[in-house]
Amino acid sequence: MIVPRNVPANPDYSEPGFGAERRVWEALQELPDEAVVIGQYRVLDDRGVLREADFLVFIPGVGSGVVEVKGGLVWTADDQWFSRDHTGRDHPIKDPMWQAQKAGFAIGDFVSGQGVIWPRWAPVVVLPDTVLPAGFVPSDSKRSQWIDGIAHLSARLSAALYTGQAFDVEELLDVLERRLPKPSVQQKAALASRRADMITRNQYEILRVLRNNDRILVTGGPGTGKTWLALEHSRQETIRGARVALLCYNRGLALHLSAVASGWPEDQRPAWIGTLHQLAIEWTGAQVPTGSPQEFWDGLPPALARMAADSDDRFDLVVVDEAQDLEDSWWDAVESLLWDPASGPMVVFGDDDQELYGRQARDLPIVEVELDQNVRNTVQIAAVLEALSGQPQECRGASGPPVEFFEAPVEQAVAVADKVVHTLLGGGDYQAADIALLTTWRRHPEHIKRVQELGPAQFAASLLAPDQVAVSTVKGFKGLERPVVVLAINGFHDEAVAEVLLRVGVSRATHQLVVVGPQEWLTRLGH
Repeated sequence: MIVPRNVPANPDYSEPGFGAERRVWEALQELPDEAVVIGQYRVLDDRGVLREADFLVFIPGVGSGVVEVKGGLVWTADDQWFSRDHTGRDHPIKDPMWQAQKAGFAIGDFVSGQGVIWPRWAPVVVLPDTVLPAGFVPSDSKRSQWIDGIAHLSARLSAALYTGQAFDVEELLDVLERRLPKPSVQQKAALASRRADMITRNQYEILRVLRNNDRILVTGGPGTGKTWLALEHSRQETIRGARVALLCYNRGLALHLSAVASGWPEDQRPAWIGTLHQLAIEWTGAQVPTGSPQEFWDGLPPALARMAADSDDRFDLVVVDEAQDLEDSWWDAVESLLWDPASGPMVVFGDDDQELYGRQARDLPIVEVELDQNVRNTVQIAAVLEALSGQPQECRGASGPPVEFFEAPVEQAVAVADKVVHTLLGGGDYQAADIALLTTWRRHPEHIKRVQELGPAQFAASLLAPDQVAVSTVKGFKGLERPVVVLAINGFHDEAVAEVLLRVGVSRATHQLVVVGPQEWLTRLGH
């Protein structure tokens, strides 16, 4: 069916009192397809009075008009206009031709003020339910500008508007629609993040209910808001007067936690935020030896436990994020930080399906709470996680762009991923700080370069830098996220954890995901 261009495409006339406008709009659909019908157009005149045209109608090669619709029976008495509605009640109304004229002049002034020519136009009144007398002759307009009934409305309106003047419909629409610019991807991603925070905040009620339990384990898959909850619980308990330690294993995640907390008032910040090993170094005063041998790091948790036994700086509450990363033997050190190591308050957040280090966390006597809704990834990214795991994903995240896949052998995956990042930056939608390029095995050359130049600690801080693309392995980016992730599948150190590694890498993207790698793995991801 050929219809005119309608703005909006499907106007809403469902509210009471708009039945006449709806019938007129339906009759106007008989206009030719080159015509434009704009409904319920409002504009402020030069006196600040809001004027409204029920319809603006543009018919190229024919003419333009401002249409005022008055439903019910309409008549005048003693210079006053009246209308009787479907209930039989009479109401005083404004002169409809005067309304059409005022709206047209105000719209014309607005269009001209934008530097666009306002074409010759005619005010028209449509009375769908009124039959005008045969001798009706208006003093302020032509008889053709008064249309009673809606039979043959399109033909009668075209005759009333006819000037034959040529005008640029598209130019008029650009001004009249006053289009807001399409939201940027940064705005969409930020809105989705705020929405996810609100949903996760509702989940915090779970911890409020369980606050009287000394030991709580919160489990959940990627995107369920565990890190947000760990931060919020630490903040809330600090406000309540507790001395809180917020611990994790990954250095980059520790910096992220600290960065978030730095935006809070000082009296809401936990007493300690960082890795267990960083706390051990601070408490024991140990110096990191050249080369950082593994024996040094292995000895830190036992040294911390010994130091804590006689410390006056222990904590009222310990919160652990990404708990699956901690070795079983380290939990002695974690518990030693509490005034009551055996049963002191501890809240642990983790996901065994994201365990990448071959560790088994201690089976702690604990009340377990499971989070089962993905709120941080888009529904498109959640679909990839579902394809990978084979498990249904309950996703409350926002909708986002389609996931993109690029086939490349493992030895070329990084080079292709570099081109993808270059294209994303060149497109103008993303800034460097929006993007992370992650590898599944060997480090990206830029990753190697940055570690050599900055050292491990400063490299971890660079993952949060606001002016550059984050480049890391998936393991190094655990617990972190960016709006855009380009995941380069360049092999696996251990095929046994390949699926877990991909699950972690995919879930680091909150808005846009691009995967580069061999087709066999792209197929596993649903492509």
